Amino acid sequence: MTTFDRLMEPVLPILQEIEQERVPHFNETHSWPLFVRVLVYHFTMGYQSMRELVTGLRHADAALALPALPRSTVSQMFTRFDSDLLHRALVRLLATLPLPENPELALLGTIYLVDGSCFKVSRMCLIVAIWSLHSFWILSRHNHPL
Repeated sequence: MTTFDRLMEPVLPILQEIEQERVPHFNETHSWPLFVRVLVYHFTMGYQSMRELVTGLRHADAALALPALPRSTVSQMFTRFDSDLLHRALVRLLATLPLPENPELALLGTIYLVDGSCFKVSRMCLIVAIWSLHSFWILSRHNHPL
């Protein structure tokens, strides 16, 4: 088992469940879980462009079981797979994983931060996080006069 497999292990059952629920595109050549694996590989490797990703997939270690996909196929995957699928997977993953506790931040409650350019849910989470921090600052200011 590779480190990449260990990284993907918590999310695989969720991906398979969503894959069974969704209606596939009539012209699909690759599965949605494979697309998520490619995305995780992309972000894990720190590629800056789709061209780098395609080159990385072409030269990826065989143990990762990632196919060498042409740029057009990767581009079509972005078009064919709805971003709401990733949103659902992220929500389910966050609900199943134990979150680390930090006693110093316990007063803020649970805060989820996600990059807003990738997931629709993150904008709301970010707004909630900012509002929580703002509320905490206001409360601490009123309870502790200078």
